[in-house]
Amino acid sequence: MQITGHLTFFNINSCGIYRYAGKDPISCLPKELFALIRSWRTTVDFENSLPWSPKKNKPQCRLREIYKSSTNGDYILTLWKSDSDSTGQSVGVVEGEGTVITRSDKHLGKTVIWGKPCYYWVIPEYNLIASIKFEHSRTDSELFQDWIASVINNRIEIPGSTKKTTNNGYTQFVRTDDAKEGDSAIIKTTFRFDMSMKSIKTNDARLQELSQNTTHIIRKERIELTEIDDRPEILKLLGRIPQAFTKTPNEQNKLQRKVEIKIEAQPTPEEIKNIIESCSLEITPDDREFTNVGFITKRGGIKWADEFRMTESIFMDDLGHKILPSDVLYAKLALEREKYLNPIIAEMAREALLNPDATQDGDEGSGEAQSA
Repeated sequence: MQITGHLTFFNINSCGIYRYAGKDPISCLPKELFALIRSWRTTVDFENSLPWSPKKNKPQCRLREIYKSSTNGDYILTLWKSDSDSTGQSVGVVEGEGTVITRSDKHLGKTVIWGKPCYYWVIPEYNLIASIKFEHSRTDSELFQDWIASVINNRIEIPGSTKKTTNNGYTQFVRTDDAKEGDSAIIKTTFRFDMSMKSIKTNDARLQELSQNTTHIIRKERIELTEIDDRPEILKLLGRIPQAFTKTPNEQNKLQRKVEIKIEAQPTPEEIKNIIESCSLEITPDDREFTNVGFITKRGGIKWADEFRMTESIFMDDLGHKILPSDVLYAKLALEREKYLNPIIAEMAREALLNPDATQDGDEGSGEAQSA
C-alpha cells in the first residue's frame, strides 16, 4: 500500500559529555553516540531496551530497531512508544518473539507491548535529525531526547569515562587528564543531548520584516463538540439500547466545527519564532487546511507558521509491513537524500553568513537532559 510520511528537521544543539560549565563536548559526539547505541542494542532484547524503570510515571519507550548506512553513516532509529489506545489502532510486539501483531490477531496467552513506532533519521554529517510521521506512527521529540539521555546515563558506558551517580541522583562521567596529576587530573563531566526544530532564525530579514508588518495573529483549528441532546428522557433511553449491543461507541452525537480566532498583535521576531516552532509540531501537511497559525500583515495577506519550518514529504510502498523495517525506510530516503538535504544545507550556509561566530555546540537553547 502506498503511504505518505512527513519529515520535520531538527538541529542537534548539544551532544556529548561536557564539563559542567563547558561549551564544547569532550567526547560522545553524534557519530560516536549512535554507534554506541547501535552496539548496545545488540546486547539487549527489545523488552529490555527501556532505559528507565517501568514504574516511572512516564510513557514507556523502547528501541525497536536501529539501522546504519554503510555509505554515509546515517542512522534510522525506530523507537516504540507504548500506547494504551483501546480503539484498536495500536499494534503490538510480542515479547520474546519480536512479531508485530494487531489487536485483531490472536494473542491470547502472549505478553504484548502495545504501541506505535516513532521513526527518526539521524544525519551525523550535518548534526541533523528528522522525525518521520506516517499515519500509523507517532513523533515525540521530547521523548526522543529523554530516551537518548536516559540510555546513556542509565545503560551505556562511554569509553574513557567512569560513570558515577551524585548525591542528587544525577549521572556523572569522570575522566582523567593524563597530562596532570592528583585531583587536578580528575575531569567531571555530564552528558547533554538537546535538539530544536530547524526553522528560520530571529535575525533573518524575512522574520524581521514579518514582525514589522504583522497586525493580527490568526489561529484556525478543528474542534469536536458534543451535541446537546434535549429529547425527553424516555427517547434518550431508547436511543441507548442499541449501543449496548455494539463494541464501538456511538459517534452520531459528535460534531466537528472549524474555528478561527483572530487577535490584534504585533509580535517580536523572537515571539514569532516561538509560535512557529510550537505550533508547527501540531501541524501536518495533510491537516494544515484546518489546523494552522498565521500572521496577518498590513496588506491583508497571511503568512502561515508551517511555511517557515524545514519539512519534506516521502511517498513509498509499505510492502505489506505493519511497521516499516529501518532498512526499507532508509532505502527510500537514500534515493532522494540530496533532494531532502540540499535546502537544509543551503539554509545552514545562509545562517553561517548571518552568524559567523555561532557554533553548533554552543549553550544557546540547550539544556542538560538528565534522568535520575
